[in-house]
Amino acid sequence: MTKTNEVSEALDNVIAKGDDFLGKAKDFIAAVEILLVAATGLKALLDKNGGAQHE
Repeated sequence: MTKTNEVSEALDNVIAKGDDFLGKAKDFIAAVEILLVAATGLKALLDKNGGAQHE
């Protein structure tokens, strides 16, 4: 295998791993967004009802 082919394969490998990483990062960000929306909604509900204290 020539050096050019080795470099080309290495670059393709780096690009593929980068694409995989970006896909996983996007999934993580989407999950964090869902958790933030849920936490914001829960906080608003607790604030509306006077916190977690019940009489």
